[in-house]
Amino acid sequence: MRMREHHDGSITVSGVRRPPPPPPGYERYAGDPFRFFPILQECEHRTVKVKESRCCGDKELPFCTKDGRFVLRSDCQKCGKADQPKAETPPPLKDAALYQALYDDKTLHYGQARFDRCPGVRYLPKYRSHLISPIIDLGCGTGDTLRAMQDEGFVAQGMDWIDRGLNHTVADITEPQDLSIYKTAICIDVLEHVSDDKLLGLIKNLQQTMHQVVTVHCKSSKERGFSQELHTNIKTQQQWAELLIQYFDIEDVITLAAHRFMYLMRRKHEEA
Repeated sequence: MRMREHHDGSITVSGVRRPPPPPPGYERYAGDPFRFFPILQECEHRTVKVKESRCCGDKELPFCTKDGRFVLRSDCQKCGKADQPKAETPPPLKDAALYQALYDDKTLHYGQARFDRCPGVRYLPKYRSHLISPIIDLGCGTGDTLRAMQDEGFVAQGMDWIDRGLNHTVADITEPQDLSIYKTAICIDVLEHVSDDKLLGLIKNLQQTMHQVVTVHCKSSKERGFSQELHTNIKTQQQWAELLIQYFDIEDVITLAAHRFMYLMRRKHEEA
């Protein structure tokens, strides 16, 4: 039995006729009985760290996990008991600070491919053929999608307002940016985090490239387990489609999950 480890942290088993049981620490991928993803570990506050820290590890963060769900520290019974008095609790994080904390939290694995939490990597086979180098990833997060595209031979760079200490441009992707050197722009699970008053700025940046890959999630983040709403722009699939078709030529719409959709687009043809 041979095992191959992928860049997203999953492993594929070959050399056997029947699917083997999951290796320790892994669970079977629903789409492939010979592929296994790491099991998302429980938050550290549920074990020894509860006595050493007010919440989830070695620093104070706004989120904890509980029964596979993500809850604010104030809603977590164990962390709440060990936390400071309510009067001294800092106000909830917002905007860039909130997402910076999400990405920095070692227990959430937010956006990390090796825990199957990076949709850009997970769905790369579905949009690979639409990519033309050089590529700009608007909202590149952990950079895992960038590395996956580069591993496949694409020239790709990233831009995000979150500073992850990566070799990417730290900038507001809803403000005017010069992207004229790029031929493809990808924007994976970003639009639902952008309010309507800033959305047009992001769209104008996307319009600078020949090809675009955009995914949207049409569901509240609270329904996915977060007690704080992270999706500040919740629209139906039809509403997103009606918006995007005003600015782009949509070549294909791919259903990724019950409430997640991918749009493969081109820059809108300018009529004479």
